[in-house]
Amino acid sequence: MTRRINKIEKTEKGFTINTNSDLAYDEFFTVTYDVSLANAQLSGKNLSNTATTQADNGDKKTDENIVTVTKPALEISKISNKKIYSTGEIAKYTLVVKQTVENAVAKNVVVSDDFNTTKISKPTNVKVVDMNGQVLNNAEITMTDKGFNIETNANLAYNEFFMITYDVGMLNAELSGIDIVNTAKTSAENANEVNVNNTVNVTIPKLAIKKDVNKTAFSSNETAQYKLVVTQTVENAIAKNVVITDSFDKENIVPGHVKVINSEGKELENVDVTITKNGFTINTASDLAYNEFFTVTYDAKLSNAKLVGETIKNTANAKADNADMVEDAKSITIGNEYAYNSTEIKIVVIDGVNSVRIDWVAEGNRYPVTYSVGYDNTVIIPNFLRRRFIVSVEYTFAGSMAGIQYAYETRVFEIRS
Repeated sequence: MTRRINKIEKTEKGFTINTNSDLAYDEFFTVTYDVSLANAQLSGKNLSNTATTQADNGDKKTDENIVTVTKPALEISKISNKKIYSTGEIAKYTLVVKQTVENAVAKNVVVSDDFNTTKISKPTNVKVVDMNGQVLNNAEITMTDKGFNIETNANLAYNEFFMITYDVGMLNAELSGIDIVNTAKTSAENANEVNVNNTVNVTIPKLAIKKDVNKTAFSSNETAQYKLVVTQTVENAIAKNVVITDSFDKENIVPGHVKVINSEGKELENVDVTITKNGFTINTASDLAYNEFFTVTYDAKLSNAKLVGETIKNTANAKADNADMVEDAKSITIGNEYAYNSTEIKIVVIDGVNSVRIDWVAEGNRYPVTYSVGYDNTVIIPNFLRRRFIVSVEYTFAGSMAGIQYAYETRVFEIRS
């Protein structure tokens, strides 16, 4: 039977009820009520609650109940997918916030994460999920100059946790060589703040390039064989999207059979090779880690008649999205039949010879060059221009003023390999 209560009087620490009712043998009243223990100052305390009852014609009776108010405690952990990044890489961070006290609930958990520099890119793809992987749709995320703040608007009971993931771009070259420290903090209305640090470094990759050619002197219509090697030389760094360019300082030299081989000896299949009128550009669409390299091989047909007698410089360079350009160059000389970079030859002439003409002969054509005679009656020929050459010397001698005579002498020579 439910009885109507006529009067409840609340006091500072409880209440008094005048039932205005009687109880016979084995009859009873049941009183139920709720008490909020939300005050953080109650955490960790024992609360004694004493109930007293008395009737007009009965003795006073009391009973005591003691409860302990547990204080929730949060712990926070933070990891990054790497400890050392290259400029241009994306760092991926994971935060876990957990409540570790039995019979306790952390109310309205708050999380913040701040870096020690503004040179990083602002965090992106910030996501908050509970222990079941469900997104906290009511979480409020506010970006700051150095990170973010999150009001989860959610609670954590014993062993429950939130997971926060986000990305940060390490794009600024000024980050290289410094410790990038970020501090994550968490607290609740009834739980103290705790924090954790995570430190990473950023390195700048550096490329090296070496260029080789199978020889430095060619005859026309020969084919030059070129090789260049591009290497990334910095530990814990990755050169992103390497681009290689190779160009001649003369036009109409068309590279052929261009191949790009990686460090494992495998030819890259997805490279984009653009041939120009004096070289090529290779977009490898690939990266180079420490001590990894690309080997580029190609050939060049030296068939342009205008190149005969020319020195041709060929310059290769390499760069990446996050690495400065480097270059190396090689030069070759071209003759119709042969071009030499050899030891000089010396011709000794008699008195009266002022100059020596040499006709460098190739394919029936002559290419004359006149050389002056030195003070010691010698002519220095610094290098061979053709395999065959004709030396012609004209000089005067006189027996008397009336008998000046001219002499002309020619010798044909051929260098045999």
